[in-house]
Amino acid sequence: MHRRFVVVTLCFIVCLVLPRLVVAQNPEPTALIQIHLPLVMTPDASIQTAEQQKMAKDLLVLVNAERSTAGCGPVRFDERLTTASQGHSRSMAEENYFGHVAPDGTTARGRADAVGYEGLIGENIAAGQSTAEQVMQGWMNSAGHRDNIMNCRYTQIGIGYLYESNDAPGIRMPSGETSDWPFYHYWTQMFGMPE
Repeated sequence: MHRRFVVVTLCFIVCLVLPRLVVAQNPEPTALIQIHLPLVMTPDASIQTAEQQKMAKDLLVLVNAERSTAGCGPVRFDERLTTASQGHSRSMAEENYFGHVAPDGTTARGRADAVGYEGLIGENIAAGQSTAEQVMQGWMNSAGHRDNIMNCRYTQIGIGYLYESNDAPGIRMPSGETSDWPFYHYWTQMFGMPE
């Protein structure tokens, strides 16, 4: 947040104050330049809105309820894993793909490394489910996803959720095919066991 404030302040000075100083020294400008700055700053990909935090907390309750049936301890939120998860959900929605590997080749391990998380990780992704209950049911009905959820070695979790109101058909799937419908809802769940 501090870095963004500094950048905005510098842009303000360069774009609004500096030209006035130049005009004051030379009252007859040779060219007029207008710069239009956006009035709304978009948050970093890792920041979650109140709605996204609620969806993540709802899903965490369901995850820990399922884990308890197998005698596993609860997982707790880790800020780094949440940052990686939210960033991946946003990446899938904005770059029109659904998969564990981003178009730039980044994998779950790369996302964890980028936020400074070392240790064992596992990642679940989903798209299309509008509630925590729906996405949890889908994951529990899939062996690989269920294995991640029920892995008692995991003690930490990050959950990312993004609703993309302008989503459209044509989302690239891991198979290389494209979807015939929009997904709107993108979920990422990253489990971790720190070293």
